[in-house]
Amino acid sequence: MDTPLTIWLVTDRKPGHLNQLLALASRLADRAPVTTEEIAITGVAPDPRRWRRLPDPDLILCAGSRTHLTAVGARAARGGRLVVCMNPTLPTRLFDLCLIPRHGRCPERPNVVTTVGALVNVRPSRDHDTSRGVILIGGPSKHHSIDETSLVGAVGRIVESSTTIAWDLSTSRRTPAALLSALNNLSAPNVTITPADRTPAGWVADRLARAGVAWITEDSVSMICEAVTTGCAVGVLPMPRVGRAGRPSRVVRFIEDFIANNLVTPFDEWAAGAPLAQPVETIDEAGRCASIILERFFPARVNRR
Repeated sequence: MDTPLTIWLVTDRKPGHLNQLLALASRLADRAPVTTEEIAITGVAPDPRRWRRLPDPDLILCAGSRTHLTAVGARAARGGRLVVCMNPTLPTRLFDLCLIPRHGRCPERPNVVTTVGALVNVRPSRDHDTSRGVILIGGPSKHHSIDETSLVGAVGRIVESSTTIAWDLSTSRRTPAALLSALNNLSAPNVTITPADRTPAGWVADRLARAGVAWITEDSVSMICEAVTTGCAVGVLPMPRVGRAGRPSRVVRFIEDFIANNLVTPFDEWAAGAPLAQPVETIDEAGRCASIILERFFPARVNRR
């Protein structure tokens, strides 16, 4: 039996960052025996007490700017290969591999792999049902504001034009209470609204895996990546963008990249008659990156399980 790879996950516990680490660790486990150890950090400076009693790592994964110094310090102290998700705040040369979304304006270097969006902890699905749909609503952020009237109008037009589809609609922690109230006032019998605080773990992933179509507000980067990864048709609901003209934020660049590559369809284009984008091939960036890690650093483990 192969000795399992020991993987350290250095995490700031932010859901978006931790989910990327869990996605990568899960895909590695699909391809080789692994054991994982989680190092949750509370500050920026490395704290060796957090890894003192752990077995030496073969691989250290980190995501989030606060994790970078700790991850670099852990590798210096205990060895192993170091992989960072997203564009690091430290020089890329300090990492064995950098998995950077292509909209992040990543440098072209041997230790940099560009990804299509962020890594997400869902898998491609073959169970899509064209009679089922999902609508996911986010909220204001530093990248987007919100126009509640326009957004409710867009949702109303979608559900009224698709009466043969049973829609599941959910919100996020950022969704304003007034917006949720307005959505609840939609007189659409084919819509079931489940607020974010009433959705159990795995609710979104389960609905996306079974839906034939998903509409998601453009502020919700992770959910858009999840929908595209599952393989359903994806439309993007409009949200006013925050920032100076000509200098789009990384989130806006992500949306524009997905639109340009026909992975998602903006609401305005759909309203003008364009069909929703349907992925022409399976996108599983976490799986692809897991294969790259094993082939590059642990070739003897590839296809041994």
